[in-house]
Amino acid sequence: MIKIEAQVKLCAQLQIREKAKKRAGRIMQFKEFQEWLELNSKSKEVFLGKWAASQVEKNKKRQPKKRWDEKKVLRNGLAEWKRAVTGAYDKIRGQKGMPLINGYQIWVDFMDEIGFIEMFDDSISELELE
Repeated sequence: MIKIEAQVKLCAQLQIREKAKKRAGRIMQFKEFQEWLELNSKSKEVFLGKWAASQVEKNKKRQPKKRWDEKKVLRNGLAEWKRAVTGAYDKIRGQKGMPLINGYQIWVDFMDEIGFIEMFDDSISELELE
């Protein structure tokens, strides 16, 4: 089962890389940024793990009828993850704008230059959810 999941993930990564090659002459849209970030960083798993752990603690304090089930925890965790990615996207857009020619590659080069992945991963790993 794990081997199949790894193959599916590898296939998805290859598809994302192929799409990235096609986008090289365009601007980077939010969805593309999110895909790029999730492909190049482990922060999503770290963030969702911390989110789930914090919600388990919060559930202990909630009334039994108001406790969140796993689906609600995941759904809200993904929404919070999207907010974090949106914040990062907006900061980079503020720095590099939305170049119409080779914008995707300009963004990728800029993020490599400033060590964006390392900074983002560090900030997520240091994040404390209450």
